[in-house]
Amino acid sequence: MVVNSYLAKEGGRLVPTQKLLLLVNEVDDIRRLAFSDLAFLKVLKVEEVKPSSEFVYDVSVPGAENFLAGFGGVFCHNTGIGKSNLTANLLRKLMLRDPELRVVILDVSGEYTIHLLDFLDRAHFYTTEKFDDMRGLVASQVIPETLEKRVNIDLAPIFEKMMDEGRFGFIELSEARGRITLQNLYDILDSFSMQRRTGTIWAKTLLEKLKAGLSKVSPSTEIFNLNEEDRNFILRTITEHLDKIQYGLKTELEALAEYLSSGPPEVEEETGFKTATPEELAYEFLTGDMRLLILYLPEPELARRVVSDFLDRLLYLKKRKGIRTKTLTVIDEAQEFIPREARGTAVDSNRSVEALLRQGRKYRSFAWISTQRVAHLNTNALQQLHSYFVSTLPRMYDRMVIADAFSLDYGLMEKVAELSTGEWLFVSYKATKQKNVPAFIRSENNEDYIVRFLQRTERV
Repeated sequence: MVVNSYLAKEGGRLVPTQKLLLLVNEVDDIRRLAFSDLAFLKVLKVEEVKPSSEFVYDVSVPGAENFLAGFGGVFCHNTGIGKSNLTANLLRKLMLRDPELRVVILDVSGEYTIHLLDFLDRAHFYTTEKFDDMRGLVASQVIPETLEKRVNIDLAPIFEKMMDEGRFGFIELSEARGRITLQNLYDILDSFSMQRRTGTIWAKTLLEKLKAGLSKVSPSTEIFNLNEEDRNFILRTITEHLDKIQYGLKTELEALAEYLSSGPPEVEEETGFKTATPEELAYEFLTGDMRLLILYLPEPELARRVVSDFLDRLLYLKKRKGIRTKTLTVIDEAQEFIPREARGTAVDSNRSVEALLRQGRKYRSFAWISTQRVAHLNTNALQQLHSYFVSTLPRMYDRMVIADAFSLDYGLMEKVAELSTGEWLFVSYKATKQKNVPAFIRSENNEDYIVRFLQRTERV
């Protein structure tokens, strides 16, 4: 029973609500800020001036290399060995050790083309973003300031080679392609019926009814190549079941019903580059020559839809088609896909990622998640992890979330607030055979690998 927005009653006693816990976190932030060496100066005047060049520069302090960023005029510092740096470092070691492993990276921020530069000669790169020219594509990828000072990196020739070799393309959602087939529809219903959720029985019933009514039609037939009678049968059958199916599948079926009612979409002019749906990419990733697949997904809403479709098909192919390919999915900026309070497209991405974390290991399909915003994550998903690295966590609530999710001692978690750049708390029963026994480690700087690679290949 909720007493007010800050307290609730459970078992006859008062317990804090999520709102109160977050407030404690904010008060902790303010306390640290008030007693820190940070000071604020009042802005006396703001004047708009004409730019002297087309470039924008950081305000920096020589030596410390601090720069102005974020909200409220806070000076920050590039650590050089953050989460993406560590993730790329671990990925490199893993791919070199296991030549059979296939890796897909869900890259929201455009960081991994640089962090894994030495693997790009055989990597595949797909994106939801349409660029006007090569300059825009190159500019979208992030080069750490600390690395940029050491070497000169030109991504244009690398992307041009990808395009020439057919390893570069654009992602389009299935409904945007005008190429939805009966098999696509069957797969959606079949995948949902395996999830043991509310509405599963109706998904099975709908699938059986559609297959029975369209038994003489090839599953590979595109929806708009069906005759009018068959299309109307699909639309009528889906509409009859809409009130009986909930959540993610209902959204899919409503979209399909609207798609059938609106008629075939206009075909856009070809760009000359490869295009693929998330479902097609999942199949090619498992069966083709994709050793490393980078999905650059800068727009959050679209990213969540792509990730949901890709992971659903990946797990479906693993379960139903028996594809034994060993895979690793790296979910960067995980708070975008598995937030604690999911709404809209995040409901589906949350479900898909959690399903992969829960079931993937049984089918040789593994996952890593990476985030700086632990307090915003779905804790059910967090609890599926068996190995984890924790860097500096200055926020008390973040430390509480980690301690609760992994059954760690709160006193131990206090120590992570004191970690230096490149230092991590590592806990893994699988690696150490010691349950909840942590080790403090120092990571190598991934940028050193990139510099050596460029020097060795004479690309500096």
